[in-house]
Amino acid sequence: MAKRDHVKPDIVAGVPDSGTAHAVGYANESGVPFSRPFIKYTPTWPRSFMPTVQSKRDMIAKMKMLAVHDLIQDRRVFLDIDGKTQEDRIRNRNGEDRLQDFLQLWIPLEEAYFQAFSVWEKADYIIL
Repeated sequence: MAKRDHVKPDIVAGVPDSGTAHAVGYANESGVPFSRPFIKYTPTWPRSFMPTVQSKRDMIAKMKMLAVHDLIQDRRVFLDIDGKTQEDRIRNRNGEDRLQDFLQLWIPLEEAYFQAFSVWEKADYIIL
């Protein structure tokens, strides 16, 4: 992603834990500093995928993610995902048929919107 982007946000960060390695790679390639405005607090919470009830899993996932407000207050934050991870998540959530709908219709519309409104360029932080 860093090779195709022409923006210079203040920082690059990943959503813990899955996005952290991707953000470090983006930061290394782009020269934009890596930061951690979001941290995962795990000492008092179980693994979020373990409960059998979805609402409990959702609540645990929300409670474990903490924002470092000094790093994001009054900033424009843009969350992004690499294409492979996005495809895998859509496939797992919606199935192969719906994935094709996303790939052929929804993702191109989203990317056109980001480009038309210069979302990348206007973001203070880009979270991968």
